[in-house]
Amino acid sequence: SSVALGSICQSAISNRLPTGGFTNPKACSQTRHGNSEWWQAQLTSNSAARVTFVQVHQLKGCCKNASKPLLTVTLDGNDCPLRILKLQQRSRQVFFCNRTGQTVRVTSELPNTPLTVCQVQVFAENLADIDADHPLLQLSNCSQLPPSSSATCQKATDGRTRTGCIAVPENGWWEAQTQKASLIKYVRIYSAMTCCQDSAYKFSVSVDGSNCISYSGAYFSARDFLCKRKGRNIRIVNRMQTGQLLLCEVQAFGSRRTPVDYG
Repeated sequence: SSVALGSICQSAISNRLPTGGFTNPKACSQTRHGNSEWWQAQLTSNSAARVTFVQVHQLKGCCKNASKPLLTVTLDGNDCPLRILKLQQRSRQVFFCNRTGQTVRVTSELPNTPLTVCQVQVFAENLADIDADHPLLQLSNCSQLPPSSSATCQKATDGRTRTGCIAVPENGWWEAQTQKASLIKYVRIYSAMTCCQDSAYKFSVSVDGSNCISYSGAYFSARDFLCKRKGRNIRIVNRMQTGQLLLCEVQAFGSRRTPVDYG
């Protein structure tokens, strides 16, 4: 949110963890005095990751007399609950997320106070490794309403999760097909990483006309949705009255089987 004392925000992702903790403020990222000052960074993985927990290191001895949490951590705008290990260890705080996302934000809970963050560590699992039993299904034959050129709707299936997004307007939709009828276990949606963190999304996902996902909640940059529907045609409908639904990449995971295989 701001910088002070010549610090840079990259200091908090330098991978330096001195023995005995941080004692020199110059080794940390610091903001100016203010309300709800924050520090933020994004995961550099090209694929989505399920973040299990975030560990935040502050100056040694900073928080021994604190009577309440001094920080909050969010992943794509969703709160990660704090787990306090011991009072004397509050300079190292652990926040459990257990969700998919890309953008980590640390926010100060103290009024008119600078935020000092010495090191932020994110522990996560690559979803491609977790879901080996449900392979990625190739999507093609895309279309969208209002109509657009095929090259535009294909931006959501070109394999690039960070660039080339499409905007689905209010009550509009985007759809694509798998190569053959499949059991679609879940749908992964990538949205723009920094555009809309104070916004909310509302949309639905259906497979061959059967609704499997109805989402109404906080903006996210990457998220998995359990679907468990058989079919080929995946449609995403923007249910917002005002505002665009940004789709940077849509991926489907499941089993390549024909309906007869299910008896």
